[in-house]
Amino acid sequence: MVSLFVFIAAAITVTLIYIYYYERKRYEKFYLKNIRTNLKNRIGVNYKTVFGPHDIILTEPNAEAKFKYPNIELVEEINTYYFFKMKTGERFIVPKSAIQDSQEFNQIISRLSKDYNIQLYQELNWKWR
Repeated sequence: MVSLFVFIAAAITVTLIYIYYYERKRYEKFYLKNIRTNLKNRIGVNYKTVFGPHDIILTEPNAEAKFKYPNIELVEEINTYYFFKMKTGERFIVPKSAIQDSQEFNQIISRLSKDYNIQLYQELNWKWR
């Protein structure tokens, strides 16, 4: 009777571990496919980002977008990127490698945080799991 209980417990444990890793890979595959399908025209496109006195101007080869500073809800910083989250839910990403003067950029972010009450969130040790 004890061996049956041990066998069932071991089988359940192995099944749960397998499902955990399978689901993780499945979700990763699903989201990568979704991103490649829906954002294929935006991936790899070089944007020019200008931080003006009252807004951020994003310029790409055939479009231009302006984001007013009060519409920024959150600025997240990880070790290689900045993520700007808008109140509408949109986000745009600024790679740190594309920033020409990082000190000036950090001053701009600090000023925005102070002047427009934008939350700053830093997680410099973040890793993709």
